[in-house]
Amino acid sequence: MKIDNIIKLARIDLSEKEKKKFERQLETILHYVKKLNEVKTENVEPIASINGLSDVSREDEIRPSFSREKMLENAPAKQDNHIKVKAVFEKSI
Repeated sequence: MKIDNIIKLARIDLSEKEKKKFERQLETILHYVKKLNEVKTENVEPIASINGLSDVSREDEIRPSFSREKMLENAPAKQDNHIKVKAVFEKSI
C-alpha cells in the first residue's frame, strides 16, 4: 500500500522512514477493520449504550443559591453590578 496520496491529502511532510512506519501501521489498522467486517452481525440489535442506562440526566429543580451581591463579592473585577472579564471578541469597525 502506498500512503503518498494520504500524505498529500493531509498536507503533511514525512521522511521516508516515517512513511514506511505509518504505512505499516495503516496496513495493520485496515487488516483489523477487514476482520471486523467479516463478523456476522445480521441478527444483532444495534445499541447506543452498553451499560443499560437510558437517561442519566437529573430533573431540573430550583434550589437556593447565592445572591447577586454575594457572587459579586468574590469577583476579582466588577462593573455595573456584573462580573467584569477580559474581552473575548475583537471589535471590528
